[in-house]
This record gives sequence, structure tokens and C-alpha cells, in this order.
Amino acid sequence: MAPAIAGASGGGDAQQKKDIWSLILEQKKGAGKARGAGDLPDSHVYFVGAVRGGKSTLVSRFLNPDKEEEPRPGQGLEYTFARRSSAAAIDKKDTAHLWELSGGPALSKQLADGKHAFLPITAIPTAVVVIVLDLSNPSGVLDTLTCWLNKTQERLDTCYRLLERKGSKLPEQLRARAKQRFGSEHEDADAVQHSGVPIVIVGAKYDAFMNADPEVRKVMARTLRYIAHSRGASLIYTGGLGPQPPASSQPEEAVRMRATSKAALNALRTVLNHYVFRTAPLKIVEVDHTRALCIPAGADRFREIGRPKGGSSSADLQAGLSEWRAIHTAVFPPPPPEVTEPQWKLDRDKYAEPEVDSVLMQLQAGDRKAEAEGQEESSKGVPVQR
Repeated sequence: MAPAIAGASGGGDAQQKKDIWSLILEQKKGAGKARGAGDLPDSHVYFVGAVRGGKSTLVSRFLNPDKEEEPRPGQGLEYTFARRSSAAAIDKKDTAHLWELSGGPALSKQLADGKHAFLPITAIPTAVVVIVLDLSNPSGVLDTLTCWLNKTQERLDTCYRLLERKGSKLPEQLRARAKQRFGSEHEDADAVQHSGVPIVIVGAKYDAFMNADPEVRKVMARTLRYIAHSRGASLIYTGGLGPQPPASSQPEEAVRMRATSKAALNALRTVLNHYVFRTAPLKIVEVDHTRALCIPAGADRFREIGRPKGGSSSADLQAGLSEWRAIHTAVFPPPPPEVTEPQWKLDRDKYAEPEVDSVLMQLQAGDRKAEAEGQEESSKGVPVQR
């Protein structure tokens, strides 16, 4: 565990203030000494991506890999948690909070743009973002990936600016940690955009895409590899996670797919467990576009991915991204515009509730005050796990 980050010095009362993370650390440190061991701070995993793309299934199978029942579709912001026996103390359990952002584009945008639902500032040091792509709808893959990569970076940039204005070194240390995890000696380390938060890109429903023309699968694989590598993200294909008939009643190809699905799920669980519970990292790498991709962050290279027009792949990152986006769009034309979600309107004057409105105004004022105090306290930094 890395030492806590020192915040900016200040005069007067500012020197006496301690951010909430420092207080939590002190309490945990004292409790750890009493037991002879320390604790890991809770992790926060955010599952985002395509509507009906398989997010709920991935959450369910991460928690219970042997459960094949199809979970109910998520609605709005879904929450659950995972616990694992702590490596530091046999009588303790480490906790990961799992959040799923579900619903249509408008609802997902509202949740992602909120300050508390998606990547709140206090969760960033131990956050992981899982972007789920629906390979059964290849035309929508690029838009979904671009949308959530941008939303993630925008949210992080906002939090980083708030911290840096207070003199915090947390953003700098998170980026340094990300580069170290990626591989500081990696040939592409300086070309990659290290956001500071682990990103895992999941190509779900691979079983619906695996029989496409090999050249079509190659374009999908190379495009996703290039984008994932440029963001320092992991890329894993999964599929066949729904209910399955007994293996004895399945044809040979289906049995092989079942084995592939199990291996892909195990790879994803290994990657997530490494980030949230500090277990061993994934060692398996698969870059063959005719198979289910499995590429942990830092295991790929621009020169191995290549570019449609040739040239040095890492010399001009944006040019490479543009080339792969162009060829991907040509092979997988964008889908027709989605039907606009109904906009419900309420006549507030007709159904006025003064007492409720008064309480709401008080809560909003309290939230603004708490957020301002939180930004002041967070500026002194939080512990960063290595």
C-alpha cells in the first residue's frame, strides 16, 4: 500500500482539517493494529454500456460464475456488492460495491452526468469502469464505446480539476499508478492516455458474432484493440452466459463454445478480482481475431495491431484512431436513429406540494454545502493502492 498523499498546506483552520479518507484510514489503522492486520478500502465497480447488452448477466456471473439463470434486466441505478476473504486478515472480508447504470439513453445520460451516481469524487481512488458492448449488434458497438469512454474521461476531468484547485496531488498519483500498472517500460507507455482509473472493455454476446466472416471479425477486433490500447484498457470477449442445456445433449461445436464461454468468464473475473481485491493479475493473452479476445491492459502493442493505411502506429495516435473508426463505420454502418424516449411533463402548479418542495429545497441546499465541504476536505488527498 502506498502512503497517504499529502495535501497542500494552508493557514489557520485549514491546517487543522482532515479529509474523510484520512479519518477512515486512521480508524482502520488503529483497528488493524488491534487485530495485527490492516484492511483494504472498499472498491467501486461501475457497469455501463449498451441497453440490453448483457450488463446484468455479467454482474450476476461475476458474483456467482455457476449461476446460469438469466437475471431480470436492470432499471436505472442497480446496486449489489461482492465480498471476499481478506488476504491480510482471515477474520476480515474486503468489499466491492457493484453499480449498474441501466435504462435508455436519456436515463443513462442523466445517471452518468450526476455527481453521486457515476464516479463520485470519493470513489475515484478505488474505482473500476466496465464498458459492456453488445457484439450481437455490431453497428452500435463503436458509438457505445466512444460514448462511455468520453463520459468516463469527462467525469474524471471534472473531479481532477476540483482536486487540483485545492492543491491535491491525487490526480497525478492516480495517473502514475495507471502507468505503472500498464507497464512504465512498455514501448507505448508514453503514447497511451492513462486516465487514472482502470477500464475494462467487454465484448458481450460473442456467441452471436463468432460465426461472422473472418475479415469482418478482424475489423471489429483490430478497431477495439486499437481503441482499448490507446486508453490503457483491458479488452475481453464473453458470450454464451445464458442458460445452457446439458453438455451431453449438445453438438460438439456447442460444447466447445461452452468451454470457451467458461474460459472467457474466468478471465474477466480474474481481471476484476485483481483490480478490486488485489489478487494475481491475468496472465492469459489472446489476440487472434478468429477467437474470443482476451487482452489485459498493457499486453498489446500498436505495432502489432497495425493501421489500415500502414505507417508507424504510435507516432500519430489520433490518425490511427480516425483510420480504424472510418473502416469500422464502413463495415458496420451506423444503425438508424433510435426512437426518442417519451418526454413526460407535469403541471407543477396544478399538483403543487409546498411541504414537499420545501423539504426538497432544504435537501438540495444541504447537498451543495456538503459537496463544498467535501471538496475542501478531499483536497488533502486520499490513499492510493498500488
